Amino acid sequence: MEDHPETRYTYLVDADDRILQVDPNWCQFAIENGAPHLPESVIGEELYRFFGDPTLVQLYREIAAGVRRTKRTVIVPFRCDSADRVRLMELEIEALDDGVLRYQGVLLEESAMAERPTPRPGRRIPTCSVCLFTQMGEEWVSPGTRPNDPEMSEWSLCPTCSEALAHWRSLGSPEP
Repeated sequence: MEDHPETRYTYLVDADDRILQVDPNWCQFAIENGAPHLPESVIGEELYRFFGDPTLVQLYREIAAGVRRTKRTVIVPFRCDSADRVRLMELEIEALDDGVLRYQGVLLEESAMAERPTPRPGRRIPTCSVCLFTQMGEEWVSPGTRPNDPEMSEWSLCPTCSEALAHWRSLGSPEP
């Protein structure tokens, strides 16, 4: 994995989780990843429209609600892979005034994607919505082995992320 100097990809969402603003680094990242239309098209849209998995939407809704309620900043690790790159990132979620949240993604590590097997037609492969590991038999394996076609993924949570989920939710819970 390649290490990267800390670059933050920042966007703001309002109290209704609609995207208010994206910074130049976020725009550049979108352009470099084949989505030059995104910077203009995301403003005013609900953040969760861009999440593919209902479990992940629910997780981030709960985290956002907790951050707003407690004003405590939360850092959530996540994967942001492309067709040919594996990316380990962190997302810092911070409460600002009037229910606005600042999301700042930081690229921690990046490497070339390993060749991935092609699944049998019609077979959907359990894939963790958070870390992108895939279930092969009883094991959950690195994202580099996931299917080439995201449509072949059956979104779920791996055991590690399920445990972490309870921790992330507790970070937004009121102090006892």
